[in-house]
Amino acid sequence: MTVPFQELSGSPEEKYSTTGFSATRKLLCAWDSRNDLVRELLGSNEEFAGNTAASYPNRSDIRVTDINIVPWEKVPNDGTFTDVASQLNTYSGQLAHVTIGYQWMLEGSNALPNPRSIDVEPDTFLTYTRKLGGEYITLPGRKVKWLNNPDSPIPKDALPVIRVSTTEHHFTWNRVTRPPETAMDAAAGKINALAWSGYPAHTMLFDGGTMKREFVGFPDNDPVAGGEGSWGTWEVGYVFRQRVVQFEGNTFGWQATWRADDVASGYDFLVTPDNKGMYREASAAEFDALFKNEVGE
Repeated sequence: MTVPFQELSGSPEEKYSTTGFSATRKLLCAWDSRNDLVRELLGSNEEFAGNTAASYPNRSDIRVTDINIVPWEKVPNDGTFTDVASQLNTYSGQLAHVTIGYQWMLEGSNALPNPRSIDVEPDTFLTYTRKLGGEYITLPGRKVKWLNNPDSPIPKDALPVIRVSTTEHHFTWNRVTRPPETAMDAAAGKINALAWSGYPAHTMLFDGGTMKREFVGFPDNDPVAGGEGSWGTWEVGYVFRQRVVQFEGNTFGWQATWRADDVASGYDFLVTPDNKGMYREASAAEFDALFKNEVGE
């Protein structure tokens, strides 16, 4: 750090919870140097992705995520204005009260808390959440029977259902400089043709992705220095839905449908007249591309 500062009494505050370690520090610095301090804490160049954010002392996995600044003495130099759109209280020569928030953020594939490590761009952060889901399949009553009363007919209007469990895999990818929109559009609605990242073939359906801007620092043309604007990266969110059906020793995924007719009963594959599956299939490379920057920008 090159900007002089003083840490206040009672700082830092540290917290341990189910989401990991977080901390808050409270500092004083010169009001006129506050933006320089922010630059040093968050990063100050357009190549910034994640690793230039300042870390917590002796904890490289704990990074600065937010900063709040207020005047220390709250006595402005003037306060008398004629244009609210262009004039602002100034505190030149006074002190700024700076509150710094830190959170646990591991880089790249190290941030993925499951054994199926996914390779992502350097200096980005990937987190993972697993949720349960399910679907119901309706069976025609004519193709089932009562185990204890096999001769007792099932009513024609009966619609027995079975529940198939599904799993939602949510990936949140932070500090992305160029979201792979081309890969997102190409992979949407596809399932894995072969095993991918430890998941069996046909069991992972890419349901789509979300993007939103996240502020991470100042570029060299920061408006405080007379430039055009602050600079940010993207938070990208993905949802994969996993469907694994175990039936008579076989594993079935999204291409399989329950079949109950006069020929067979069980899971089978519905295909088009040219023997293509009902879902488009993606190669491992297509799914891998979801975790890489957009090519050609």
